Amino acid sequence: MKTFWTIVRDGYNVNPSEIIKARWATDEEKKNLTKVFKDLMVYGIEHHEIKNLTYEDTEEMWKGGRHVCFPGGYNDAVVISDSDVATLLRLDAERGRMAKIENLKKQIETYKKEIAFLSSKKLYTRAEAQEAAEKYNEKYNEGGEGYVPHYSTYTELEYYKNELAEAEKELEELK
Repeated sequence: MKTFWTIVRDGYNVNPSEIIKARWATDEEKKNLTKVFKDLMVYGIEHHEIKNLTYEDTEEMWKGGRHVCFPGGYNDAVVISDSDVATLLRLDAERGRMAKIENLKKQIETYKKEIAFLSSKKLYTRAEAQEAAEKYNEKYNEGGEGYVPHYSTYTELEYYKNELAEAEKELEELK
């Protein structure tokens, strides 16, 4: 059975969503297809999700390639070469890595701000924070429901310091 690669976009999404190794419909399967689909229908064998490619990355493939379709819903697919697969998977992985780097940089900034904020406040142990919250609730809410401020703890500060260290380590490994 001859197999080949396709790139797919699902529904009305313009950007590609998967690269799928496929096969043509067998003679037996073609018996259940309408005439128009007999030479278009393909079946997936191996799937690779892609998250970071755009239509522009694959525009020439869509314009010049042989269009096929998969069963089970609206989709658009085009046959691509083995070298296209390797190139697209590499590009998707690189864009994913770059997006991860940008996300980590934002997380690191958030952790640094949180650490600076917590370092500027009075910190409590968990037990002290619980006690302070209960006292506040008794005094201002008469023991009922109502606003109770958050009392920051040493544990929270340590949490953000650990998260910062992990994010910085992961960022260094990605660079």
